[in-house]
Amino acid sequence: MKGLRCAALAGLLLGATSLGCWQTSYGVPAWQVAIYAGQFIVEGVVCFFTGCPVELAEGMVLADFETGLLPDVPVAIEVDEWGRVYVAEGGRINGGAEDNRFHSAAWLMDDLASHSIEDRRAYYQKHLELGEFEEPDRLTAISDRLIRLDDSDGDGKADTVHELARWNDMLNGPAAGVIAREGDLWVTEIPSVWHLRDEDGDGVAEIKTPLSTGYGVKTSLVGHDLHGLVWGPDGKLYFSMGDRGYNVVTQEGRRLKPTMGPGRGAVFRMNADGSELEVFATGVRNPQELAFDDYGNLFTGDNNGDGGDKARVVYLVDGGETGWAMPYQTLIGDYVRGPWNAERLWELQHEGQPAWVLPPIAYLAVGPAGFASYPGLGLPERYDGHFFLCDYRYQAALSGIWSFALEPKGAHFELRDEHTFVGALLPTDVDFGYDGRIYVSRFDQILGGQSIAVLHHETASLDPRLAETARLVQEGMKERPVGELSTLLGHPDRRVRLRAQFELARRTETSALLARARDSEASLVERLHGLWGLGQLGADAIAQLGADFTWTDGAPDELRAQAARVAGEAGAHDLGPVLIADLDHPEARVRFFAAQSLGRLKAREAVDPLVELLRRNADRDVYLRHAAAWALHRIADDDALLRNASDESRSVRLGVLLALRHAGDARIARYLADPDPFLVLEAARAIHDLPIEAALPALAALPPERLPSGDDPQASYALHRRVVGANRALGTEAGALALAAHAANPKHPEPMRRLALEALAEYSAPGPRDLATGFHRPLPERPPSVVYAALDRHGPALIDGELGGRALEVALSYERVPLDDDALAAQVAKPGLPTDRRVAALRVLAQRGTAATRLPVVLEEALSSDAPELRAEARDVLAEHDPAAALRAIEALGGDAPLRERQRALATAGGLRGAEPYLLGFLGQLERGELDPAVHLDVLEASRSRQEAALARALLAWERAEAERHGGDMVEPRRWALAGGDPDRGRLVFQGAGDCQRCHAGAGHGGQAGPDLAGVGSRRGARHVLEAVIAPQAEIAPGYATLTLTLKDGEVIHGIFEGEDETSLRIRLPEGTSRRVPREALASRSDLISGMPPMGLALAPRDLRDLLAYVMAL
Repeated sequence: MKGLRCAALAGLLLGATSLGCWQTSYGVPAWQVAIYAGQFIVEGVVCFFTGCPVELAEGMVLADFETGLLPDVPVAIEVDEWGRVYVAEGGRINGGAEDNRFHSAAWLMDDLASHSIEDRRAYYQKHLELGEFEEPDRLTAISDRLIRLDDSDGDGKADTVHELARWNDMLNGPAAGVIAREGDLWVTEIPSVWHLRDEDGDGVAEIKTPLSTGYGVKTSLVGHDLHGLVWGPDGKLYFSMGDRGYNVVTQEGRRLKPTMGPGRGAVFRMNADGSELEVFATGVRNPQELAFDDYGNLFTGDNNGDGGDKARVVYLVDGGETGWAMPYQTLIGDYVRGPWNAERLWELQHEGQPAWVLPPIAYLAVGPAGFASYPGLGLPERYDGHFFLCDYRYQAALSGIWSFALEPKGAHFELRDEHTFVGALLPTDVDFGYDGRIYVSRFDQILGGQSIAVLHHETASLDPRLAETARLVQEGMKERPVGELSTLLGHPDRRVRLRAQFELARRTETSALLARARDSEASLVERLHGLWGLGQLGADAIAQLGADFTWTDGAPDELRAQAARVAGEAGAHDLGPVLIADLDHPEARVRFFAAQSLGRLKAREAVDPLVELLRRNADRDVYLRHAAAWALHRIADDDALLRNASDESRSVRLGVLLALRHAGDARIARYLADPDPFLVLEAARAIHDLPIEAALPALAALPPERLPSGDDPQASYALHRRVVGANRALGTEAGALALAAHAANPKHPEPMRRLALEALAEYSAPGPRDLATGFHRPLPERPPSVVYAALDRHGPALIDGELGGRALEVALSYERVPLDDDALAAQVAKPGLPTDRRVAALRVLAQRGTAATRLPVVLEEALSSDAPELRAEARDVLAEHDPAAALRAIEALGGDAPLRERQRALATAGGLRGAEPYLLGFLGQLERGELDPAVHLDVLEASRSRQEAALARALLAWERAEAERHGGDMVEPRRWALAGGDPDRGRLVFQGAGDCQRCHAGAGHGGQAGPDLAGVGSRRGARHVLEAVIAPQAEIAPGYATLTLTLKDGEVIHGIFEGEDETSLRIRLPEGTSRRVPREALASRSDLISGMPPMGLALAPRDLRDLLAYVMAL
């Protein structure tokens, strides 16, 4: 969303061909400007966002509610009783609400280290003082606002705007959630949840009170904020925090921090005054909105991690864990997104899935944003029980609003009737007004337009219940008689039912609520609201329902499930025996809530029945398993729990293990000896990842024979990583010995042996980040001597093995190389040895003072060897000891030498005095068109690194000639990227700086918003790939461009271009179906437009060249 500041700088981009790094006067790096300016140019070609026709579900009508009154991003909206629209306006998205992707590596490390909002303020201040921002007021100049839009003349459109509050502290923002009820407002604006009230009706909030503070301990990614306010059937206010994390002290003095580390998202609930704040569920990434169904079940749409994973519809339950952590976002290479991908945490339920996470319901959307459930009036019957999820994908043709229903499947849910409700619209939020209209906030991230639209069904005006609903909520509930309130518990609009329930509970009208809950003639929802109202009143009210649940006989099982749920929430201890009996109920949802409530009641007598539930369930329903394990944890009867720790049933043992994980109990280490490998791994995950410090020594000492030898990242590598991490954390001689033995063990997978060796390499001064999770977990420095025994015992075997080169470097770093000068010289000269070992041996000799007299002979042998890497290393060593000789060796290198050797020689020459004639010769070849394209970039970089006037003149002349030859061409001046790149480094660019994996698949995983790049290089060639990265509009793959067709009969069709032939075009419509349009029916067609930004303009030259090499190799 930083495009609002960057797009205006598009003109600067067009003439930028320099390889240097420059910054705009805004303090924004050029590469950042390139992305957004490029998008600005692309998207401005046609009416791509607001001007394109919107696709609507049958019978829906679209109109504007607001245009021109919103200066900033409408992140969230709320419609109150009077049809006034409150907008949480995220102005600070344009400056102040930062994003790690637009900052330095040092900034990222500071963010990973931040554990509180005070930490975040401190490092913001540090980077301000370091001059990272040109504007000294960058973090406070722009404000977020809560505004109210009024339709004062009743014409259905907003005409007045009021600013109720604003925020602009450096920790603020963006404003991302608002909910209103009878004049009271609750707003989520990091770092606080606020209560506001406009007492005198002047449009300014006189009451502005923080209810809790400490959200957003990290910067993470913009948009991963505090949001999702929604009323639960228990009378509590629920809200969500993205992976920017939290560290909050409640009004009662309890500190709430996430497990594993601070960079984790969660769902919270609290009373309206902020009291009794608690974490409800955790491990979410960015659940922007929450929504309840008519039966009190809570859901969200959660974003993907841009690493080939998918956005998901998630069922949120008490104590639930979905697995995401902010540090995963920063992990790339072979371990891209860390455990999230490697251990398949995000996937639907599958064999081998880690048991500590709960799987999602389904994959849906790409950019889930606003989310709402249908309240019951205004739409056709089809939409009863449906949800509406905004899907914001930056391009209108791909964006819109999904509608779907959810049905119970055991204790979980399944998706049905998913379809496009609105297509070709860029929605940030959706909300239902009390008048039957649906309000949608829209935001064009590139061109900067924002507005609020309204939808209604063409038959809505025929339903008199809508006007009645508006009247009811405007008049309020406080003056209504009990009988009317009781009747309203059956109102068709869920919001009216909830308001009536809350009012009855506020008045402590136990009799009325009891009567409705017990009324067998009432509808299920009426009885549920009566029951929920009793739950708000507490255990005494619930007790009046009776000592058993016979009053639910004959009713749908859902009533009994909710009775079980409410009994626990209300603290009805007397109902423990009934809940225990319900653990045997045939309906899974009854069993689920009975287990949950027994845990909340801490019913010790339920331990054995819960164990039997685990046994019978046999891991089939993972939500039931969670309910039982969570209950066992809450009951906290250690003796009873541990009596079952060695049960013959794997499912029982796993349930006990999970309960111990919830408690962070070191006795979980007993499962490291379990006969079932899955339980061993599950225990290792808990011990290492939480971490459980007292159990780390047991994990570190896991016998090598218990470690799998396979190459499955989920089942094998996961355990190796934890064992390596545990030994790394020990900091003892035993830990170092274990790492060396791990690295030397030929039965272990090679990547995990290498990981152990790297852990040994940094053992005395470990890096600050955990190797398995990426969390910032600094370890103390240790004396190098702690590693000596490990190297003395295992060093020779490691050096003689397949990791020999790296092992020799590690031994060198500790000055523990077990070879004398003669042995090292022999290794350098031995052709049959792996090259990396010969190179390492040369490095050791070069650093040894004792080898000074021998070094010239060894270098001469190395320079004449058959190994290019060894020859290149010899030149570099020679450059340090005898620069003139090094230059002669470089000049003697022929043009037929291997590419990497020539590239490295050029880099070395760039640092040598006297290299001017050598480099001028290459520049002459470049000017004449005779230079090998694979060293084009290397010649330019080496020449620019020198200060000689002749080189500077030659470079300037070449650059001027380039400008005259190619003018405004953005591809040809970057032809140095066509050859010479390193595909291994390019993969890291693809996953990281290039941000390609967000949309494109490659090498087995990646996004789906763009075409799969496998084989594109061999099919189309390097120049096509470069053009696609620099100028993505030049040619767009079918299926990935938007197209608007106007037919001769006046019909306008908007969708995704799928292909064409001589007689027709194929276009994919927003609802997903394809349509063939005859050419003879066309009146006009738009240009094809891609949403891909010109990422090549954002990359450093070497990164661009390496990226091309990687894509060409796919």
